Amino acid sequence: MKNKIKRKTLLVDGTALFKTAYYGAKHIYSNYVKIGGLYYSVNMLRNLINKNQVNRVVVFWDGENTLAPRKQFYPWYKDNRSKNWSIGEEENYTFQRIRVQEYFEELFIRQHETFGCEGDDAIAYYILNKKKHESILIVSNDQDMIQLIADDVYLYLLNKKIIINPNNFKVYFNYHHKNSKLMKILCGDTSDNIHGIWGLSSKKNGEKNLFELFPDLRKREMTLGEIFNICKENLDNKICKNVLSGKSSRGVFGPEFYEVNKKIIDLSKPLISEESKENVDFLLNEKINPDGRDVKNLLNMMIEDGVINLIPGRIENFEGFVLPFFKIIRSEKKS
Repeated sequence: MKNKIKRKTLLVDGTALFKTAYYGAKHIYSNYVKIGGLYYSVNMLRNLINKNQVNRVVVFWDGENTLAPRKQFYPWYKDNRSKNWSIGEEENYTFQRIRVQEYFEELFIRQHETFGCEGDDAIAYYILNKKKHESILIVSNDQDMIQLIADDVYLYLLNKKIIINPNNFKVYFNYHHKNSKLMKILCGDTSDNIHGIWGLSSKKNGEKNLFELFPDLRKREMTLGEIFNICKENLDNKICKNVLSGKSSRGVFGPEFYEVNKKIIDLSKPLISEESKENVDFLLNEKINPDGRDVKNLLNMMIEDGVINLIPGRIENFEGFVLPFFKIIRSEKKS
């Protein structure tokens, strides 16, 4: 009996994809309006589809008030990400982001965006409920996604341009992939403004201290209980004392330190509302409505926005440019 053909799905962190495109092409204009994010968002997705031979694409966007679920446990979450927009920049950023979503609709790209839901949580929920014969490639810049990799779940890091899986992980990282969550709980994450244990969270020596105290993190999966046991045997070590007392730069919190960090870090229990779950369940199981979707609409929008002029060969090569998407379109029409 032949093996059932797997669905090959691309799960895309839409915010990361768009930001990479937008900030990487801020110098591209049409009629004095920036349009680089429009072209490069489509082009990056086009190349990912072409290289990885997928037949379904789902793009997950951060919704409004996206930080609220984690801020209820940790009020400082991502407070370090203030934005100083130049005049007109926020409006252009928003315009391009919405327009990219409109482009993707015409290409039969499934999309998710729900109030109060981070894209990471929706991606995690999708993977936790994926089909048995479905293989997945996550596209993101967020190394939190390492928590989700498995034999049939790979991760493409946009900024590093590498695909990682359990078999090649040690080529790129110096620890066992199943320890990524535990390490973040202990060390925190400066990019998300999550504080770690005092002595393990500094950029300069934190990782060095971590591996000196717990070298098995490099070799095998470890548990928090094992970390505590090692620390109990090394009470003369200040960092071990900090681990046992839950001491960070914000104070001494005891078990609460680990309870809070686990809630905001652990993607095996995504912080996702019932509404978001219903929306993701639809993306998993239901046929998308083809009515009104047409690559001709995309062509008209690209002409209107001036994006057509960025395609090599311009309008004469439009069909060649969108060719990789036709596999997605055919697959979605058949599903």
